[in-house]
Amino acid sequence: MSDAQNATEAAIFTALSEGGLSWPVHQHVPEDTPPPVNIIGDMSGTPLGDKESGDEQIEVEITTVYQGEARKPVLDEQAKIIAALDEQHLAVTGWTIRPVKESASAFLMPDGETYLGTTRFTVFALAE
Repeated sequence: MSDAQNATEAAIFTALSEGGLSWPVHQHVPEDTPPPVNIIGDMSGTPLGDKESGDEQIEVEITTVYQGEARKPVLDEQAKIIAALDEQHLAVTGWTIRPVKESASAFLMPDGETYLGTTRFTVFALAE
């Protein structure tokens, strides 16, 4: 993972952990952790400008997993994720991190009781 991606993951983890979410946030979910849970999932980066700057545009997906009889708890949690991240200026030593919401969706899984939410952001990670 690049320095920009490491900084982005750290900034997002901190912002979500301090952002008033209802459920825990993990980068790596401990084995046998039951839902509900939020996971900082897939990340992919594209360099911005020259290689020396280290700046990147990073696509990040936050996954929300919930078991229950309604989709609303997932949608409520996604609203909290968006409030904590969308168009915020997050600081990590040596970096400014700016997430912008791209999309959000919530699906009922085939088991009929697990909802999977995905909230996607484009993040601009700029070296200071």
